[in-house]
Amino acid sequence: MTEYETATLAFQATQIEISRAGLWVAIAQVGVGLLQAALIAGGLWLMHKTTTARENQHQARHEETMTALTQQGQALHALGEALGQQNEALRQQNESMKQQGQALHALIERTAPRS
Repeated sequence: MTEYETATLAFQATQIEISRAGLWVAIAQVGVGLLQAALIAGGLWLMHKTTTARENQHQARHEETMTALTQQGQALHALGEALGQQNEALRQQNESMKQQGQALHALIERTAPRS
């Protein structure tokens, strides 16, 4: 074998080794790409899970607020009714005091000495 043929065979062997190394680099790049895709998918899943939990908390707070407002409205309605009843009782008391005042005035006129 000539020196040229030996060099050519060595060059071809080197080319084969470079091709094999390139194949391993390509496989590593695919692996890195898959890992990146998995990390992105995991991050998106985590964001979705967190958003869903936040929405559930918001909905629960909204329902609690609505329940509290309903109860407050009922309490204010009951207070309004109680104040209405108190107003009616005071009106009746005022009317009764007027009648007592008129009765006392009439009694004083009848029992007062004539001048």
